[in-house]
Amino acid sequence: MTPATPQGLVNRDQRLLQGQKARQRCNARTCHARIRQQAATQIIPDPKVLRYFEFGDRSFLFVCRVSGRTLMDAWVSLSAEWRRYYIGAIVQVCKEAAAWKGDALAGVDGQCIPERYLTKIGGVKDFSPESLQRICRGLGMDCANYVFYHADLGPGNIIVEDVPKLGTIGIIDWEVAGFFPWGWIRTKFRLCSGMDFEPEVTDHPDVADETCCWRREVQRLLGAHGLEDFSGEWMDWWW
Repeated sequence: MTPATPQGLVNRDQRLLQGQKARQRCNARTCHARIRQQAATQIIPDPKVLRYFEFGDRSFLFVCRVSGRTLMDAWVSLSAEWRRYYIGAIVQVCKEAAAWKGDALAGVDGQCIPERYLTKIGGVKDFSPESLQRICRGLGMDCANYVFYHADLGPGNIIVEDVPKLGTIGIIDWEVAGFFPWGWIRTKFRLCSGMDFEPEVTDHPDVADETCCWRREVQRLLGAHGLEDFSGEWMDWWW
């Protein structure tokens, strides 16, 4: 089936357990707040929160499972047309989410975001809003306004239909989501190797077309939509 225009981007019906050790208050509590707040905006429908609780130094979040399979698993079997469709769909997700504005570089709860790409190798892992804002401003990004961004849109965090028909997708793993400068959206795709396909995908003979590099193609399309790239400035700072 030919893919439609990217729209209606998330199915809901799955169960997922996430538990992570509390760290600088960047834990399941903030993820829980992000999901709750985002559901209220209805920018991108997401899994229903089933239960959240804390036990000792750990936080646990139960949400619905998104039906389908990851884009990582599906990519090899997809036609070039569907691959291009999903690239466009994620760009649309980024643009829709960015309509939600924040007052600080922080999670929707106003707390820190564990964005390790905004801390230096070997440096202090300070994820406070003040520290991240100072770094982004130093990179030349406009920090007068902040937009909502998932910040980890690799193919392992994108759920697609087992057999693509409607083109609906799901987004999982919202731990790093929050309000960032507009300039960080495209820049993160330029930098984060964690958003690449696994070697078994990129080495497969059926993905030898120009869309085999996920980050490259998404960031190119984001650039065509006017999003800025600060990867050069980031490289000078990081190293």
